[in-house]
Amino acid sequence: MGNGDGYLGRVSRDTLSRIIRPAMKQSSSSRPGARTSPLAVAAVLTLVMAMAAAAIPPASSAQQNSAPAANPADVESIDAIMTAVYEVISGDAGVARDWDRFRSLFAPGATLNPVGRPDGTTYVRQVITPDQYAENAGPFLEENGFHEVEIHRVTEQYGVIAHAFSTYESRERATDPEPFARGINSFQLLWDGTRWSIVSIYWLQESDDHPIPAEYLPGTESPGTESPGTESPGADSPQPGQQVVLVTGATSGLGRELALRLGARGDHVIVHGRNEERGAEVVHAINAAGPGSARFYRADFASFDQVRAFARTLLADYERLDILINNAGFGSAPDERWVTEDGHEYRFQVNYLSTFLLTHMLMPRLLESVPARIVNVSSGAQTPIDFDDVMIENNFSGRRAYAQSKLAQIMFTHDLAEELEGTGIVVGSLHPATYMPTAMVRRLGATPRQTIAEGADATMQVVDSDDFESGQYFSGLRPTRANDQAYDVEAREKLKRLSEELTGIRSGRSRGPGPGGRLVGTVR
Repeated sequence: MGNGDGYLGRVSRDTLSRIIRPAMKQSSSSRPGARTSPLAVAAVLTLVMAMAAAAIPPASSAQQNSAPAANPADVESIDAIMTAVYEVISGDAGVARDWDRFRSLFAPGATLNPVGRPDGTTYVRQVITPDQYAENAGPFLEENGFHEVEIHRVTEQYGVIAHAFSTYESRERATDPEPFARGINSFQLLWDGTRWSIVSIYWLQESDDHPIPAEYLPGTESPGTESPGTESPGADSPQPGQQVVLVTGATSGLGRELALRLGARGDHVIVHGRNEERGAEVVHAINAAGPGSARFYRADFASFDQVRAFARTLLADYERLDILINNAGFGSAPDERWVTEDGHEYRFQVNYLSTFLLTHMLMPRLLESVPARIVNVSSGAQTPIDFDDVMIENNFSGRRAYAQSKLAQIMFTHDLAEELEGTGIVVGSLHPATYMPTAMVRRLGATPRQTIAEGADATMQVVDSDDFESGQYFSGLRPTRANDQAYDVEAREKLKRLSEELTGIRSGRSRGPGPGGRLVGTVR
């Protein structure tokens, strides 16, 4: 196996580029008119290294086993670990990648295996380590800009081993309307009893000789498949007159209980989450029990790209949206500062910014479905936002990060209530219950004090009751007052402008019929 450090130590990057470009021209692996994928460049890079340096020593065992500790959320499921891979390698030109996070996803001795034919005739695979990929392919991804999005997946699992065919599309910028390349990443994974790890990845870019078969493309779902932004297998469509409800974070805990209750009363439930296995289970439970129906959609709120794709898919799939329950979130534990792929403090983005983005993108459908309802599931833990250090780069604590993100949700609720006055949309927020027995509370190590059922009772009151003023905050079943900053107009305006800037949303009222005009939310 070619060693990137050894070869690059003897050959300059300029020289290497002169080798790579003709090699790519010789390759017939690209579709007509398509530009070369940075991953394809990486493949040829490693293949050329192998041919040009025939006797480069392999990576040592120490090099192969020196991965940093993983974020538990990245390795809790197949979906989470594969999502993390795509998040790390994607980003605009000039944006650094988190290669420590990348390395943490792999098992000791794991390999990456690009497949191509640098001579235009013979297909060859090159075996490289995660370290070598980061060191050799990383500069190309960071210098040129590269976004890779999974559009379809077929997963097979037996016991603790799993395989996934992940169909991808590649773009230079996330906003590019068409991909310049696509192909399949083949993941082999292992569950060791505590976490998932990637054992190997093979990848091959689509070509005229090897077009991607229909069964590996969106719209051809079968058991074991999932596509980001598409419904789960066997999902029912809403019937005429059936109420449509979106519950974010609906695959476990409070969100799951809400989804089941809504399905049991006859609603069509859009089940959102990151974990496709748990999502499929919730959808099956709702569809099997009736009288309601459900679909599952997968999106990671730590990625604005995925939130935007999720919103666009829902707008295409649904003609109405009666209730939006913004429940997805991440708690205060572990007490570590994480940064999303978009460069923001993890809890602030997952708990608040992505909710802000999603809500505004779905606003046209809510307005078309009035009377409608928006419920923001917040918390009694609330800390004023320091606008000089919103991302808490100084004196970080997980509790502070969680509490300010939850207060931001309440401030957002008040803004929406004012902006939506007279439109037929009612907005409310609440602290559902204290220390319910959820994964969030278990990570914290706290003793549960209230049940998930109690939290669901409180949330359903805000969903259904007409006996409160829009914008009201509840603690459990009781209307109450939130932190003082929630009522500070100047602070709310600062938060709104910051949120618009960070998410690319332009929100506000446009001139038009109806009281005060129509609320719009457009992505810049």
